[in-house]
Amino acid sequence: VCNAPYRSPSAPMLKSLHWLPIKQRIRYKIATMTYKIRLSQKPNYLRELIVDYRPARTLRSSGDDQLLIPRVHTKTAARAFRVAAPEIWNSVPSEIRTLPSLQQFCRRLKTHLFEQSFSWSHCPAPLNSSHWRKYGAVYKCDIDIDIVIIDKITSWCHCKMKI
Repeated sequence: VCNAPYRSPSAPMLKSLHWLPIKQRIRYKIATMTYKIRLSQKPNYLRELIVDYRPARTLRSSGDDQLLIPRVHTKTAARAFRVAAPEIWNSVPSEIRTLPSLQQFCRRLKTHLFEQSFSWSHCPAPLNSSHWRKYGAVYKCDIDIDIVIIDKITSWCHCKMKI
């Protein structure tokens, strides 16, 4: 699609095409399906798996349009739709969850997930300036990414995951 070399990183291409990475695409599909189920109450077999969160007493979160996340004991069970859908739904900001139309919801959700995927604002200043002159800036990150290298040529962050 982009006429890029075989070994080139995919993140810059995904960003230029405005495509979501696979994990975010799955989250998008599940959140969209959950919105459709809540909007139309169909199909019934999926609607039965989604339960609205109703606390026993009045809390600030009572009106947040959240779903009840069932307790599970295995990682395999945590990937089931009845668990994954409420987790993903509750992670979507409430101003997006309460949009009136499916089109608006999909547009704002994709923008939200895209910004989450390609935001590097969590990285502090470069570790050493001599490395920048040779290879690009090296950043130490405090989330699940160990090192982010910003390439001088492509102006894009390449990530090396913790091993």
